[in-house]
Amino acid sequence: MQKTLTIATGNPKKFSMIAHAFEWMPEWQIERADIDLPELQADTLEEIARTKLEAARSAIPWMCLVDDTAFYLSALSGFPGVYAKHFIKRLGPIRIAEILERLGDPRIEMESLLALWDGEDVRIFTSTRSGAVASTERARGSKNQHDYDALFIPDGADATFEQMSMTEKWTYIPRVQSAQKVAAYLRKRFS
Repeated sequence: MQKTLTIATGNPKKFSMIAHAFEWMPEWQIERADIDLPELQADTLEEIARTKLEAARSAIPWMCLVDDTAFYLSALSGFPGVYAKHFIKRLGPIRIAEILERLGDPRIEMESLLALWDGEDVRIFTSTRSGAVASTERARGSKNQHDYDALFIPDGADATFEQMSMTEKWTYIPRVQSAQKVAAYLRKRFS
């Protein structure tokens, strides 16, 4: 019997990254619900994701999943953290790269958190990836000036997410790793 998991996101790119983790599980139908979720300003990813999941559950009466992402800059004592979306929207990759070059510390850590309603309880899955922020010169060459793909060079790679093939990017991106944890959990729980 086929099971359904609905991912609550308006972003098709996020959906495809998460759904990719379920390609080896044909017994699961993965759907996307394009619904508006609250963007709570809180101090932790878990608090934000739990609020989003509660809103998603009011619109989706079966198993559902939401995600949120943060990044932490070493030079800024972990800022922007959960405020990453607003930070990058406001400053853009070039300005962020310039600031970190002046501060002399390009280290960054990305965190992805997926919150799952499994039909009985809320389950939280996280993954992190460390790396460095691209140089100002590299950021200027980016076609994408709206998110962290132009900035993030994961440890073990020499390209930004933007410069990688989708397959290569998926081996590094924390959202995909969190989704793989969800898929493993669901396979074990429902087998």
